[in-house]
Amino acid sequence: VLPHPTLGYKTFKRERLIANDFLQIRKVIEHVYEKVMNGGSEAGSGAGTPTGERSHGGETGRQDREESNSLAEERVELLCNDTTLDPNMDLRTVKSFIWKSGSDLVLHYRPLR
Repeated sequence: VLPHPTLGYKTFKRERLIANDFLQIRKVIEHVYEKVMNGGSEAGSGAGTPTGERSHGGETGRQDREESNSLAEERVELLCNDTTLDPNMDLRTVKSFIWKSGSDLVLHYRPLR
């Protein structure tokens, strides 16, 4: 996972993920938003913490995760071969129909304004 070349970021290390082919792009977007982009500066550090500090019950916890998911999708888009990826696609579909190579899949992320 690399920043999109149009961002002009210098990449010092390559963020490499090892994941199951059935993993949805939505989950990769969440990872990029939370780990690579540090949850976004506007979201604050308390949004969707791993300890579930904002969760008070099972239903509330699920709603918080869904809000966090939609927030990540609104803030980040993933691209492969300059094609914007649908969050509902899985990695196997992307590799077969967009990447079309036997080598490791390379994804770029781009923050949305």
